[in-house]
Amino acid sequence: MPNPTEDGSHQQAVIKQRMLDNTLVAAFVTVVDFGSYTQAARALFRTQSAVSLQIRRLEDTLGVELFEHPRSQVVLSSHGEAFLEYARRLVALNSEALSSVEHDTLKGKIRIGSNHLYASRVLPHVLVDFCAEFPDVQVELTTGGQTALSAGLGAQFDIIFNFYLADAYEGIVLSRERVHWVETSSASVWAKTPLPVALLPQDNLLRTIMLDGLEAFGKPWRMVYESQSVDANMAAVEAGLAVSVCVASRLELKDTALRAIPDAYCPLLPECVFTMERATRSVSRATNVLHRYLLDALAPDS
Repeated sequence: MPNPTEDGSHQQAVIKQRMLDNTLVAAFVTVVDFGSYTQAARALFRTQSAVSLQIRRLEDTLGVELFEHPRSQVVLSSHGEAFLEYARRLVALNSEALSSVEHDTLKGKIRIGSNHLYASRVLPHVLVDFCAEFPDVQVELTTGGQTALSAGLGAQFDIIFNFYLADAYEGIVLSRERVHWVETSSASVWAKTPLPVALLPQDNLLRTIMLDGLEAFGKPWRMVYESQSVDANMAAVEAGLAVSVCVASRLELKDTALRAIPDAYCPLLPECVFTMERATRSVSRATNVLHRYLLDALAPDS
């Protein structure tokens, strides 16, 4: 039979122990994930000084310093590294606890990063249905190149749609794509010398594939058009100004005036894949629901 005195002592010990404030813990995780007090403050809709104060309050509670000096550089101390895993679990558990009493109401903000093709041609049709089913969820969609999307996963984005070479990719493959040299369907631009080309944005994998192909082929070329917009680039090709490269699915669009240049006349290009990735850090229930929703809608073997 339990000793009442011992039981009471245990209860007193529980009551008197230091308690962590989850708001402070979440601020710590956000600073680590963003790698910057300034970026974390923007994500938390607070000032940088307010976030710094939250970190100091957390350190006071723990009795240790979580970051090395100087604080202008976000470098975890040994105590910070040891605490980080527990902090992520506390944030995730807090989210699960809130979700357990929210019943069927799904709320929150989900940040998606995407390549241009999926952002303009694929995701809008899926997201409009998701947002109609879950009107209290706010979805933010940002486009970017391969490197920026990969670097932003976890800090800027909860889910990303990216584009990789087929033999070196991350995430779940949504589709495999042939890459083609393309020109306008109304003229033979490929026959011109030097070859007029429209270059895609700097952080676009297709630009690298295209330049590697031109170098291997040895045909003289000159850049006549360059844009940070993939759609603008394709419009220049459709107008007959230049040749470029694109994935096979873009050629299948009903409103395109592009055609693939036969393989016999141009260098073969490698196969690529479109993928979806979810952040490995703890994410919201809404993000997990959308991730499953997107898999069901887009992944061939989900």
